[in-house]
Amino acid sequence: MAFRGHAYSRAGVAPFTASTGYGVAKFDNTSLDLYNRNQIGTAYTDAPIYWLSIIYLNYAEAKAELGTLTQLDLNNTINKLQARAGLPDMTTTPADDPANNMGVSNLIWEIRRCRRCELMFDNWYRYWDLIRWHQLELLDSKKHPNVFWVPIWKMWPILKKL
Repeated sequence: MAFRGHAYSRAGVAPFTASTGYGVAKFDNTSLDLYNRNQIGTAYTDAPIYWLSIIYLNYAEAKAELGTLTQLDLNNTINKLQARAGLPDMTTTPADDPANNMGVSNLIWEIRRCRRCELMFDNWYRYWDLIRWHQLELLDSKKHPNVFWVPIWKMWPILKKL
């Protein structure tokens, strides 16, 4: 969840800023006063390293890759995440998506899309997923001019095939 608000400003204006001016509010503790919510050293909100949604997504993706994913598996994993977001249940036979450019089945494509949405802003999961799926070149703005990539921690380039 992103929000435009309190201490966030464009990069270069102040430390700990976002390049867009939007901050991530995922672990924002609204019970703290505004001053302590804005300070890096005083925002005492636990930020989990590994949580249930990752377990659900990993399980569903692994079962789909093995070809053994059932509707019951989806109901016990991804559909719990979908319900929380107010989205319709995923089925084992999703519709064709013309944007599927990874050469995978529609089911795996939908699981990856769900993973992309669920783990947005979370510890570089998207980056490492693209490496694992051999799709890191999707971040190359020379090949894909509609992509904007800033190598903040100098992690680019990296081997595209592991």
